[in-house]
Amino acid sequence: MAGVPTEVAFGGAAAATARMALTWIRAGLADAQDWEQVKPDARAFLLHALQRWIVTIGGDKLTSWFPQMEVTLRNGFGGWESVPTIVDVQRMFLSTEFSGYNGLALGPALAVLSAVHPRMAPMVFHRLIVGLATVVPVYSIYDALEWAPWTWEYDPDDCGEITDIEMAPELAIPACLLKRSDLSHVELRRAIWDDTVSGVIHPMGTRSEAESVLASAERTRTHRLTVHPGVRDWACLVLRLAIDLEAAVHDFPADQYGGFQAGGSDADLIEMDYATRSHPAVLLTFSEHDQVEGALDAEGEMQSQMGEPMAPGLTWRFDGTSVADSLRVFDRLKAVASVLSIASRLMTNLERDALPLEAVHLHARTLVDVLGRA
Repeated sequence: MAGVPTEVAFGGAAAATARMALTWIRAGLADAQDWEQVKPDARAFLLHALQRWIVTIGGDKLTSWFPQMEVTLRNGFGGWESVPTIVDVQRMFLSTEFSGYNGLALGPALAVLSAVHPRMAPMVFHRLIVGLATVVPVYSIYDALEWAPWTWEYDPDDCGEITDIEMAPELAIPACLLKRSDLSHVELRRAIWDDTVSGVIHPMGTRSEAESVLASAERTRTHRLTVHPGVRDWACLVLRLAIDLEAAVHDFPADQYGGFQAGGSDADLIEMDYATRSHPAVLLTFSEHDQVEGALDAEGEMQSQMGEPMAPGLTWRFDGTSVADSLRVFDRLKAVASVLSIASRLMTNLERDALPLEAVHLHARTLVDVLGRA
């Protein structure tokens, strides 16, 4: 968000644009005094108001984890069908878009969490994925497992067909996330396809269960080894942030359209003539340059060869002449910033460099046992 680049991407009659600017002033989203600096350019006035709002809601503090996030105001999408060519400020869109991603290798943090309490790692892991995926596109082991059965070769001269050429290498998942350590790669893929993943990967658990684990960890030493209080305090902070993230997304408004979230189609809004995912904002791996990252690279290469543009992220449609509708869509942007603020704190504490120095007292063999094949 700011530093977050912003863009106003629509043209048309100056009177219509000015009418939208007046609506924003009435809604308290723009300052009339700023008009003197940009008049008679109403588009510049809207851009300035959008940038000011992003700073107000704390978007400028999110750039460390989301430096390539853009917020765009427009009345059309290139590459999308059913978008009228005429300017209609009563049919506007506010969208978040990503041109790149930040990666986070979770393996070391998951190992330490599991050494403190056996259920901490899956509780944090799943809450991080669910929390992020509510507001930004995320690429994780689940996306890689969809892709992993095959490597692909795209032949543009062969009627656009994709031909599978060989089985992809296995994707290693930390043992601390699995219910069964003897699970084969084929069995794990089948569980993902058949939507029975809960039977093979430890679930995130309910919020009350997570709070119970947190209270237990705060009261006791550990189930397996004597963990330094600094390690335990770090693990409790991480789980507490994961619980806060879950709470923040619990009532997140689901009135966005299109983008990376399925089920939000509106025939009058945006219809794609191809299937594609949004560019991820975050890549969650278990180690640097592991198979999850490899799957993302392979998928991105195929998408590039096929010439498919990335879908936008969250997208809200609103009436630019309505005070109530304008306030609604800006409130949605504020909710995104709130969720990303908590997620940023959680991810910062999960980085390898953020692990407490006392974690080195955990015996190397114990960490290997916890991480398993990762």
